[in-house]
Amino acid sequence: MSDVQPRPLPGSVRPARARLDDGHRADVYREACPARQALDRLADKWSMLIVGALQDEPRRFGQLRDSVEGISEKMLTQTLRSMERDGLVERRADDGYPRSVT
Repeated sequence: MSDVQPRPLPGSVRPARARLDDGHRADVYREACPARQALDRLADKWSMLIVGALQDEPRRFGQLRDSVEGISEKMLTQTLRSMERDGLVERRADDGYPRSVT
């Protein structure tokens, strides 16, 4: 079970603060804060454009490359691998066809 405090009642004096496994308060300015990884990923220009391109449906690599103007194949590959490692996208093979990204 997590050590996250319940949301404070309206008018209460102290806001709830989440605690990390090491006992420190969750603080995006600390390197160990889990929110830091999400912010790092969202701050990346290519990641946000790729997420937008995948909003409606899964796409193949070439479709993504064509829909995100200005991104090189190398940068698209690196960004997709990083996003897959972080669990933000999933690659899968469909019936022997090239993999698509969801």
